[in-house]
Amino acid sequence: MKRITFCALLMTLFLLLSCGSGQQAADAGKTGSEKGTGSLSEVIASSRQLFLDAFVSFGNLLKEAFGLTADTTKKAVGERLGKVGEAVKIAKDKLEELKGNEQFNLIKDKAESTINKAIDTLRKIVEGASKIKDATGSANGKVGGNVGDTEDAEKADAASVKGLVEGISMI
Repeated sequence: MKRITFCALLMTLFLLLSCGSGQQAADAGKTGSEKGTGSLSEVIASSRQLFLDAFVSFGNLLKEAFGLTADTTKKAVGERLGKVGEAVKIAKDKLEELKGNEQFNLIKDKAESTINKAIDTLRKIVEGASKIKDATGSANGKVGGNVGDTEDAEKADAASVKGLVEGISMI
C-alpha cells in the first residue's frame, strides 16, 4: 500500500511540475498580450488527457503490484491475497512478541495503546485476507472473463460472493 501511495504522490508531483514546462517555448515569439492565450477547448482537451493518463498509470500500477492479467484466475488472486495476509500475520506476531519483551516495560505506558491498535488492525487484515482466500479457493474462472454481446454472463456462486464481501469488509 505504501508503494501505491508513493507512486500516486510522484504522479501528482510530476503532473504539477509539467503543467508549465512547455509554456516558455510556445510563447517565445509572442508579445506580452498574446502569451498564454489558448482556446477553452484546447485547455479542456489537455486536462482530459492528463487525467486519463493519471488513471491509466494508476491502473497499471495496481496491475503490476498484484501481477493481474486477463488470464489470471480468481483462485490465483485469492492465493496472492493469502500470501499478503501471511506477511501481515508475521508483522502482527512480531508486535505481539514485542509486547512480551522485558524492554517493552520501559515504554509500556506510552506505546501500549498504539501497539494494541496496530495489532487489532493487522488481525482484521489477516482475517479478511484469509476469508477472501477461502472464498476464492474453488474458483477456477479468469478474473477478466469475457462475455460476448449475445451471451449471458455466468452466474456467480452465492457463497463465494458472500465470502468475498465479508473478507473485504473485515479489511
